[in-house]
Amino acid sequence: MIRLLLVQPTRMTCELFAAVLREEPDLQVVDFAHSVNEMVDKLRRHKCDVVLIDFSLPDKGMLSCMHHIHQNEDDVKVIITGMVKSNNVVLHCVEEGIAGYVYHEESLGDLVKKIRAVYDDEFMLCPQVAATLMARVAELKQMTKELYGIRAEHIDDMFAELTPREWEVLQLVEKGLSNDAIAKELVIETGTVKNHVHNILSKLDVHCREQAAILARQLHVSNTNGLASDSNHSGAKLPHLNKLETLQIERQHAQKTIPS
Repeated sequence: MIRLLLVQPTRMTCELFAAVLREEPDLQVVDFAHSVNEMVDKLRRHKCDVVLIDFSLPDKGMLSCMHHIHQNEDDVKVIITGMVKSNNVVLHCVEEGIAGYVYHEESLGDLVKKIRAVYDDEFMLCPQVAATLMARVAELKQMTKELYGIRAEHIDDMFAELTPREWEVLQLVEKGLSNDAIAKELVIETGTVKNHVHNILSKLDVHCREQAAILARQLHVSNTNGLASDSNHSGAKLPHLNKLETLQIERQHAQKTIPS
């Protein structure tokens, strides 16, 4: 069952959405909200999978709702309803962490399809937005390389995918800090740290924190001559690998490349 919270400017809009969505056997509307504060309160009361936020919420309500969910509700996904047809606006919302969107002119049937897609970790993009997003990803990757102060010919593509916040978390993971300790150090929720660690492991294609730390040390060793200084790098000041660690991580990655 997919549990939904509707955040819409009027009660009538919420009730119209709810009347349609409740006809679907796998969808459950748990409550309504009309403002950021109401949404926060309802999220405390109910376990939700997807929040439908209207683009036209007053007083920048849409952005405030997205920020709150992105920072405090790791397992909750956001779909923007009534989205305007602007590639730049959609891209901005994607950067803020939305999982999907529905244009004004799309049908309620389209909304239902996208709710199910988002719940299954799929993102439905029109070709124009997809092209804009790909260009933006390339731009961000180049900015990340410049931010870290590492020469492009040396940086590993896996590490280029990490965000600055993920680099901070990786630095503390390498130091051996627990999730709770990292949360206190960065002044964020423990659940947010868990989400960052999960993303780091996924992007580096490793299975545990120890392997991520080993790869981070390997990056430091391979780029010692390419770094202007450790202070210019967004990641950790990392110790050198010993031979055993190097052989272990190289063997693991070699095994992944052997065809079955």
